[in-house]
Formats: sequence, C-alpha cells, structure tokens
Amino acid sequence: MPGALPLVILWPASTLSRRIGPRSPRPILEANLSLLLIDMPGTGDAPLAGSEDAERLWDAVLAWCATQPLIDPERLGAWGGSTGGYWAAKSRIPIATKLAAVVAQGGCAHHAFTPEWIEKAQHGSYAFELAETLASAFGRASFEDWIEFCPRLSLLKQGVIDRPCAPLLLVNGTQDSIFPIEDMHLLAIMHLTYSPL
Repeated sequence: MPGALPLVILWPASTLSRRIGPRSPRPILEANLSLLLIDMPGTGDAPLAGSEDAERLWDAVLAWCATQPLIDPERLGAWGGSTGGYWAAKSRIPIATKLAAVVAQGGCAHHAFTPEWIEKAQHGSYAFELAETLASAFGRASFEDWIEFCPRLSLLKQGVIDRPCAPLLLVNGTQDSIFPIEDMHLLAIMHLTYSPL
C-alpha cells in the first residue's frame, strides 16, 4: 500500500492507561513507524476486563487496522510492558499470521501465577498492593481472589505457548521483583522450539 506505514500497537502496564502511554514515543515515530496506544483488558477505556480469553480484544483492533489506508497491514507489530507483556506474549500466537513481530517487556507467562511468587512479589518493588492491583484488572476483588483465579492465566496451562507464533523479543531484568525472569526463560525456550522457520 503506497504511503502506508508499519504500525506498532502498544499497551502499557496494568497501572497505566493509553492516555499516559509510553514515556517517550519519539523513537518509534522517528523510525518512521506509526503508533497505536491501546488500553489492555481491565484498564482505562478497554471494553472488557482481563480474563482467560480477553485477547479477543485484539481481533477488533486488527480489524480496525485493516481499514486504515495509512497503516500497512503486512507490517504490524505489538509491544507490551509489564502486564501488557503478558498480553503481548499471548497475542503472538492466535493472531501470529497478522503480526510481523512482538515485544514482551517484563511480562508474565506462568511462574508469576503461582501462590509462592504472588506472595514474594507482594513485598517487592511495586509501590502498592500488587496482587490487588492485578486482581482489579482481571475483575477480582482481593488478594485471595487473585490467588484462586490467576493460575488459569498461565500460558503454559492454557497450552498456547507451544504453537507456531510470530517472532518474539523478550526483555526483562534478572532482578525484576514484579514478574519473575523465569517466565521470560520459559517463553524463550518455547519460542525457539515453536517459532516458524
């Protein structure tokens, strides 16, 4: 499509909305990429709460992208940070044929949903009650509700990380006290095993 630009779809962490957005979108724009900021499920203006299948929100986003003459539908990428990284990692599978690449920055996939990690993260670097914040984004009310519900969010248990997927860049630090680096390791191993040639 002449004049159409590649698009980066970006969703931030659970405590941020697209209105706050990334601290500086300038590098994306200076790279001659277009940028679409969206709220992840359960935050801001998103029309549905987080759930085991809330990635269906991306179907509507991608359908909208396909109608925009200034967006190149063959060059779409996704980038999610923190809890947004969970959705980024999950989105690379069911809509892999529509995404050229995905970045999951500091996200979660499996180990973050264990009671042991939730208790540890509750006393980490996050300034508020982490479990309650995440619970709220997923339509839950308390620490106990989150402990009971969140194992269902495991991408390993859902069987979605062992399917062919879009190229994936994983970014996180080994000392992240919110989501464990082991989740990035798991995604990396599965990605190397199941990414398309």
